[in-house]
Amino acid sequence: MAFCDDIILEDTTLRDGEQAPGMAFNRETKLKILDALIYCGVKWIEAGINAMGGSESNTLREMLERVQGQDIHLIAWNRGMKQDISDSLDLGFTHVHIGLPTSEIHLVNSIKKSKSWLIKQACDLVDYAKQRGAFVSISAEDVGRSDLNFVVDYAGEVYEAGANRLRLSDTVGLLTPQQYYNVVNTISSAIPIDTQCHTHNDFGYAVSNTIEGLHAGARYFHTTVNGIGERAGMPDMA
Repeated sequence: MAFCDDIILEDTTLRDGEQAPGMAFNRETKLKILDALIYCGVKWIEAGINAMGGSESNTLREMLERVQGQDIHLIAWNRGMKQDISDSLDLGFTHVHIGLPTSEIHLVNSIKKSKSWLIKQACDLVDYAKQRGAFVSISAEDVGRSDLNFVVDYAGEVYEAGANRLRLSDTVGLLTPQQYYNVVNTISSAIPIDTQCHTHNDFGYAVSNTIEGLHAGARYFHTTVNGIGERAGMPDMA
């Protein structure tokens, strides 16, 4: 595989970045970060989680109003629940991400669901969001501990349902660059869906994993300002 000829940086400082230990942004800070990202030329921005409600929803609404008429794509992160997606679309988002896991350990111990449930739920949610005219991103969370053959099947199902891209999330940051390359390459070679790198820095591989994922054919990749994010953080945008 080779680099995609249309690589897209998407910043998730306002979502994953805020999940760093001790990190919490108020409305003013979030809007300043949004403005700074736009000033730097970032056009794809994961803005936050509408399901948190309250001030978060109000701030997200203000963000949407602020970028109206600009070539800026704000993405709302949602749990794998129809109500989350419906509420984000009702708020005004035209780009939504659906967070769902593909690893057995997450399916069994976290959401207590089967692989067959996952595929049906994912396809139903993708179809619902597409019927409402949205750009739809969906996760293969904890892809590093997932059965890769199953992830390929999952990728094919969500692609057929209409998903615009598949986020390959090394949720616990355990993959090496060679392993992450293999994940992206295997999926990109089998299914014609755009893929997105989402890597964590637990073993210091976030940047190198992302570069290898892009070499393997991913089109989108995630960064945060100063590499903040869950636990050891994410690739630094700089």
